[in-house]
Amino acid sequence: MKAAYQKDDALLADIAALGAGRSGLWWLGQSGFLLRSVLAAGLQRQLGFGVAVSSGNEAVCGLHDYIDLLADDPDTRVICLVVEKVWSSDAFFAAVHRARSAGKALIVLKLGRTERSRKIMQSHTGAIADESWVYDIVLRQAGVLTATDIDDMLDRAQLLAQLPTEAWRPIDGVAVMASSGGVAGVAADAAAKSGVALPALEALEPWVRERVPGDGSVNPLDMTGFVMRDPELMQELFSGYAAADDVDALVLCWWAGEGDEAWSRTLLEPLANAATAVSVPLIVTPVEGTAIGAWPFALSASLVAASSPASSSAKPFSTSPSWRSITSVRSIRYGAGRPS
Repeated sequence: MKAAYQKDDALLADIAALGAGRSGLWWLGQSGFLLRSVLAAGLQRQLGFGVAVSSGNEAVCGLHDYIDLLADDPDTRVICLVVEKVWSSDAFFAAVHRARSAGKALIVLKLGRTERSRKIMQSHTGAIADESWVYDIVLRQAGVLTATDIDDMLDRAQLLAQLPTEAWRPIDGVAVMASSGGVAGVAADAAAKSGVALPALEALEPWVRERVPGDGSVNPLDMTGFVMRDPELMQELFSGYAAADDVDALVLCWWAGEGDEAWSRTLLEPLANAATAVSVPLIVTPVEGTAIGAWPFALSASLVAASSPASSSAKPFSTSPSWRSITSVRSIRYGAGRPS
């Protein structure tokens, strides 16, 4: 048992160090051990939580008390909540309204989606959990994003925490650039399954054909080895796609793990350079769930710092560990009223 606690102490120390640098993200829930699971998953994503709180059975303070507190906190940007039951709906939604009015993003994972899960909730905190679909409707009407599981919640938080608040705007058309035809195929299938629009970009096609050999799809685009040997051409393509009329976000399917830096920089440096001159979000994600290294954040930040201080459009690209981000990218619609 002592060894287990020592292991958790080391984990929490790593999380605290990470959260100190990215403290705009809060986690609130009603389960202490689930809190630990969320923090460990966040660590794999280089996703630091400034503060994480478990309200337990809420004998003293409820979730609404913490949300109300965070509404006035200038450093808080994103609030993640795992909810078994809302005990005081009036107080909860009043606090949500205050937080939303203050420009905070709220993401809720509602537990108890099955009858068996609702029975567990009752024995856990005494909550007689309501049907989750009712919560989903009411939360969305209140401008709150809803998640289906922990990964979905963290995918959404990952993007919102990295993007500047002014970039929280509607995402309708997504462009995808991939390292191979196989990866591009996965992107097309995932987008169709989730209802994410990949515009045909017909107006861009002649421009692309002048630079990329072949006659395959323009979106998703298989960049081929020909393009990936030429950093200047890659940056030109990233900038051209990001500036296209029908593109609200650009997703690059690539790797950003701890062991990927040496060979991944050849692709991510041109992307980071392009990111300093465009206004749409640029997002890096692999096609499989994997851990993220610390180096992509340092790379994008250093390139942004080296750009003109007067350039308000200079922003680092965003990094996600999961292909699910291409579906979660639509959560940026949060900035335009009711989320999708």
